[in-house]
Amino acid sequence: MLALVFDSLGATYSGFTVCMYVLVFGYISWNDYQHRQIPNAISYPCILLGFICGSIILDNGFLSSFIGAAIGFTFFFPIWMIPRFTLGAGDVKLSIAIGALCGFPKAILAFSISLAFLAPAVIGILVTRSVMIDRGIPMAPFLSAGGLVGLLWGDDIVLWYTVLLTDR
Repeated sequence: MLALVFDSLGATYSGFTVCMYVLVFGYISWNDYQHRQIPNAISYPCILLGFICGSIILDNGFLSSFIGAAIGFTFFFPIWMIPRFTLGAGDVKLSIAIGALCGFPKAILAFSISLAFLAPAVIGILVTRSVMIDRGIPMAPFLSAGGLVGLLWGDDIVLWYTVLLTDR
């Protein structure tokens, strides 16, 4: 994945930032898959660094990073409040960090892609009746993958979609 990042962004500050994203969020995804938890010692610094790196290094601006974080919180917090769902508070904090790092409108794209990755996984688990249903489905790998797509190709996808909408 690091080679993919350097191929897409090159050896720039943005490329280094996204490489750090791959390493940190890869660990978070693995930890969520193994233990079904995202430690606060990791998620809180990710939120802070998401704001700093998203607004300064990735040139989103503070307002765009704030709106992206608000989108992540607004979308995942109500799901966490529903008692029967297995989404944890760590996933909500992770979505805030990803939204801050991606910024607006790439955060919407990142969360949409996360859910697009999640839907086939849930269907596959239900069809095979895996034991993961009893333990809950870890959301961090899907959020991290959607965030990576948003960081690498978010500008191109958003531009393509807006051109598609304005040509009609």
